[in-house]
Amino acid sequence: MEKLDKWVILVIGLAGGWVISTAPGWVHATSYENWWSVATAIGTVGAVIIAVVLHQVNRTETAGRQLEVARLYALENRVRLQYFLNIASQLQESNFAQVKDPNIAERRQDLLWFSSQIIQFDDVLKLDLARLTPLGDGISAKLAVGISQTFQAATAIHAFSSRQDCLVSDPEVQKQYAAHAHVWLHGGNSILREGFEALSTVSDKYFRTAFKRA
Repeated sequence: MEKLDKWVILVIGLAGGWVISTAPGWVHATSYENWWSVATAIGTVGAVIIAVVLHQVNRTETAGRQLEVARLYALENRVRLQYFLNIASQLQESNFAQVKDPNIAERRQDLLWFSSQIIQFDDVLKLDLARLTPLGDGISAKLAVGISQTFQAATAIHAFSSRQDCLVSDPEVQKQYAAHAHVWLHGGNSILREGFEALSTVSDKYFRTAFKRA
């Protein structure tokens, strides 16, 4: 069992102080009723201490189970997140190239394919990231922000690249739109990568530990 919480120690300390301060009264208790009152008071204090200790033990065990579930969930979804991050990086690279030279038709097909992969990647978009919260280090929040921002940028890129009107054929318009999308992609990918690297560190350590136990 882990160390008791500071509140448990505080309760025990207060109870101990109460016992010491009232000890003279027990020694001089002469009647049965007085002894019964003292015993009742001691029993009440003891019950409070036991209740607080049991609550702390239960809370520690619950936190341990949640951490175990979070580690397993991270290990289970690491490959999916890695693939999603790879696709997002390819989309960012193709989109940035569009900023420099928007006249290449083949790149438009790349943008459509990469962006559609992200938009349709339900295995990542529907992850229950709250389950990763016990891992700490802001992993769940970073992944949530990174995935959401990357998805929004991919949706915009896909919608623009799918258009067939004269606006899309204008190189300057393409360049401006790609530059705008790059800001979103760069920010989203940076946060996503940071969260993924932190998750990878945790899952690697957990896997090595679990493998040694087997």
